[in-house]
Amino acid sequence: MSPRFPRVPEAPPLRPSRRAFLECGAAALGATVLTRRAAAAPVPATLQAIPDQSGRVMTVRGLIDPSELGPTLMHEHLFIRFTLPTDQPERWARLGLRVPETPEELALWNQPFTVRDRLKLMGAFYRNQDAYNLDDVATAVAEVQAYQALGGRTIVDVTTTGIGPHPEKIREVVERTGINVVMGTGFYRYAWHPSDMARRSIDDLTAHMVRELTTGFGNTGIRAGIIGEIPAETIEFSPKESDEVRVLRAAARASRLTGAAITVHSDLRRVHRLHTAVDVLEDAGADLSRVVLGHMTHEAAGQPDLLESLVARGVYVQFDILGNPLDVEIPTRPMVDAIERLIMRGHSERILVSQDVCTKMQLLQNGGYGFTFVASILVPWLRRQGVPSPAIDNLLIHNPRRVLTFVAPDRAPQRPG
Repeated sequence: MSPRFPRVPEAPPLRPSRRAFLECGAAALGATVLTRRAAAAPVPATLQAIPDQSGRVMTVRGLIDPSELGPTLMHEHLFIRFTLPTDQPERWARLGLRVPETPEELALWNQPFTVRDRLKLMGAFYRNQDAYNLDDVATAVAEVQAYQALGGRTIVDVTTTGIGPHPEKIREVVERTGINVVMGTGFYRYAWHPSDMARRSIDDLTAHMVRELTTGFGNTGIRAGIIGEIPAETIEFSPKESDEVRVLRAAARASRLTGAAITVHSDLRRVHRLHTAVDVLEDAGADLSRVVLGHMTHEAAGQPDLLESLVARGVYVQFDILGNPLDVEIPTRPMVDAIERLIMRGHSERILVSQDVCTKMQLLQNGGYGFTFVASILVPWLRRQGVPSPAIDNLLIHNPRRVLTFVAPDRAPQRPG
């Protein structure tokens, strides 16, 4: 017998094409990293120069009405350079890894990725650079088109400074497919920080994000539409605040100044830090109803009280590693169970879902789900469990729309930092 889910009010109808996304079944499946972006445009000289984009969504093709978003994946990577330079072993050490050294390790590191190596390389995280590099436009177009065939309309690309964002390549994908793409701004995890990060003030970090939200990435004219993914792993306060804490503070400031939401790269395993990250954002002035806590894996999913306490603070909890090929290490089923529990408790308006495609092993063309797992597996499963359609619409349409729609900027002076 299916569990009884609470009644969720029907939202105003959107374009009918969403049904193809919500009702599809499994049968539907068929550059250097760490340099700064060149030619940075100036930050607006005054707060008054920051545009008021409230009520609109910023995409790669410009501002659009929120009703145009449709079904949305909130945490993906169309292009990414998810590796570290081998001549900087200190960066590898930050992840508890070491650079490839032996002839066998170097051979594995340098060999081209093929689908035949998929299983072998899934157990060799960071040991093959090609497997963790998404840079081909034609491949991205094909993967996006598979998502669109299931009714998908929007992808949020959260590739930030350090892991190779490619605004112009994304624009080409948009032009060839018609997909909406919202890009993120910010700084990725500690191991990928710019070499001068410790010398940058919070004001400098804030200005970087505001620039990309209001003027664009370099001279491309392409603007970010969300802040993040912002890491919340190395959260330290003594003897001084860690760089990731300072980036969180800068993200909160940039959010207030521009009206953009914040999406956080949570610590996948040390989930006790989640409230601390929220505390930092709140202390820096962030509106918690505009904060998304990403990477709610099986670790967080197995702690219902923790999830309830986070939702009670007003944040969104995002289950965005669904359908990962490393299912033994990051199993999908506990995350799906947690989604169902939260919906049963009446929290469908605070849940987001995605897949975090960031490696070649996840692509549809290489035997993964690509961007299709949510539509082809998750949604049919939730329907079979009796989850009402309005609750599913919240996860895929209405919650993303609320997050991505800018609110009015806060013109109040910011504390220097």
